[in-house]
Amino acid sequence: MAGVTGPYGPVRWPPGKVVADGSLRAELLTSHPDRHGVVFGKPAVAPIAAEAMYARGPADRVETVGGGFFAEAPAADVCLLSFVLRDWSDGDTVRVLRTIRHARFPAAGHRGL
Repeated sequence: MAGVTGPYGPVRWPPGKVVADGSLRAELLTSHPDRHGVVFGKPAVAPIAAEAMYARGPADRVETVGGGFFAEAPAADVCLLSFVLRDWSDGDTVRVLRTIRHARFPAAGHRGL
């Protein structure tokens, strides 16, 4: 599987859906035609982010989901968080990561992040 070059060198991604935001998601979907993306964000913001994504990437493989990481997260194989955790307190960051872990690993005994 081909990698995407990130700030620290090549990044290799597992197969499956990707929950992400920003330019890396567009690059990832463009360079990996077997991937599907989910634009996840506040209900008022997700459609705007999706339009930007559609302009840069393959719209037929992008789903838009409105919501918030404090309450829910779409199930995904990969969750890329860029510009999401930087403004939150440590406690809120832990809440977001737990929400994502629960969406990714809902069964008891599974471990995610």
